[in-house]
Amino acid sequence: MDITRRGLLGWAAGASVVTLSGCADPRAVLELEKVTDAELAERVALDSDEEVIRRAVENGTYTTEGDLSGLEAPVEERPVVHNGTYYDLGFGSEVVSEELLYALRVENIGATSVDGEVAHDELPEGDREALSRVFGEERTTEEGFEGGAEYPYPEDEYNRSELVDGATVVYNGSRYEVEGEQLEVIERNEYTYTAEEVADDADAFADWAREEYGFVLDGLSEEEVAVVEDALDGGYYEGSASDGFESLVERFLEHEAVIRDEYRGEWVVEYGGTTYYAELYGPSAFPEDSD
Repeated sequence: MDITRRGLLGWAAGASVVTLSGCADPRAVLELEKVTDAELAERVALDSDEEVIRRAVENGTYTTEGDLSGLEAPVEERPVVHNGTYYDLGFGSEVVSEELLYALRVENIGATSVDGEVAHDELPEGDREALSRVFGEERTTEEGFEGGAEYPYPEDEYNRSELVDGATVVYNGSRYEVEGEQLEVIERNEYTYTAEEVADDADAFADWAREEYGFVLDGLSEEEVAVVEDALDGGYYEGSASDGFESLVERFLEHEAVIRDEYRGEWVVEYGGTTYYAELYGPSAFPEDSD
């Protein structure tokens, strides 16, 4: 299992940026916030008592399933503070099971018996659970009713299913013709977290954060300086990315972010001898395969 140290974000991809400085839905944003050591520690480290973090800190490592969908890591990968001590949180993922997501189309064809019909109560548990998502609708008893639902079949339930290849089901005196269509394969993940202690107070952690993430923003072009100066003076917000903004994005992407996805990121930068916490948003400028 390959334990990575960075890369997963808690942000919703593509989230809209609020209207700022008279620019509706800006597509290019840079904010630079001057920070003290205490403020830097607060911005970089996630303060959380979630079970995943607590157990990783107490044991050095902790393995857990994903969120309720099984698809996303329950806690983002970034430094954390727990009981006043700072840790670098990392994780690796492993696929532990696969499910077949099926779309079931259901039609009430009336009360007349048909060859090969199967009673609802005789269906495997997975099929009954899948149909419960349809039979909860009030109009299912009306002849001609059409409905549907999606259901993720684990391998064992799929192998027993009566519905995925089509069937006629008898339920409360009515016959329902059911057709199944496979949509996709869903991989369920298991995540192993590691917690490495890096500092025992905010000042020491700020030093660590500057060493781990910090870089000097210098040698800028006039266009880049103009963007940075706007960012210092309340923030840079534009409806489209200028050449100066895009070249700054390239500079930022050369350095490790505290947290980042394909739309935005957060960095620790030094400019003019002062430490800033930078937030950068630019979906048109963030290539998906950049590290």
